Amino acid sequence: MFFSKQILGVFLQIIAIFLVTLLFSLTILIFWQTPLQTSFAFWPDFIFLFCFIIVLGVLLVKYASRKQFEKLFFGLGAFAGLFSFGLYFLLNFIGYFWSALLSLIGALVFLWYRSYRPYLWLHNILIIISVAGLVKIFSLQFFPSRLLFILAVLAVYDGLLAYFKYFDRTSIKVYFNRQNFLGVVIPFKLSWWRQILKEPKTETFFILGIGDLAFPMFFAFSCLWYFGIKAFLITVGFLFLSLFVLLIFVFSKKRKKPFPALIFLAAACFLAYGFLFYF
Repeated sequence: MFFSKQILGVFLQIIAIFLVTLLFSLTILIFWQTPLQTSFAFWPDFIFLFCFIIVLGVLLVKYASRKQFEKLFFGLGAFAGLFSFGLYFLLNFIGYFWSALLSLIGALVFLWYRSYRPYLWLHNILIIISVAGLVKIFSLQFFPSRLLFILAVLAVYDGLLAYFKYFDRTSIKVYFNRQNFLGVVIPFKLSWWRQILKEPKTETFFILGIGDLAFPMFFAFSCLWYFGIKAFLITVGFLFLSLFVLLIFVFSKKRKKPFPALIFLAAACFLAYGFLFYF
């Protein structure tokens, strides 16, 4: 009975986080639905940007300490999402210059306050808003089938990391202590939302990396854009079902090692895509 209540409590919190992220994403997609680029000309720019990021990452890893690199990676990722969300939300009301300026100031102030007061609830809100902003940038750029390929690659990658014990509880605690964990942290008790990020014990929290939240969102909104509201709702339903199955699996096994959530979420996206075409 204890585990069933625990599973239900964590599941409802995860559903709430997903629903809030979906709502935030919709607020900037309703009036700004056109993809930035949809032609074949997008791919050279994408490949160039991808290579540039890889080269920059290699240089940072080589010449910066791990702690500095992790802080920079967290800051840039969170800033990109916050700025994007603020920009596209404000463009519904004011011009581009003021939207960009206010979004820039707002993102910097949010990140500063988050570093000054790293409460768990504030950290999760930052991640949710950042994911919503990233959804606007990426979800409409790719056809659902291409996103499925990306999800499959990332799921295999996460599985290999877990198998070779590259990402364990010790490394998660290090991210907590450095306050630069790029993901949402779901406590087993609601009262723990008021804790400082570096205080939680990983045994009492369910953790979703930003990729676990963002990439399924990319796929869901891509389905919404290309196939309509029915496909979107079916995808979201499969995602929620996969999360519930994941929780049952994790709690029933009483696993002491982290298990990649993206494996279940990617499988849900594949099932949803197959359901759309065969049923």
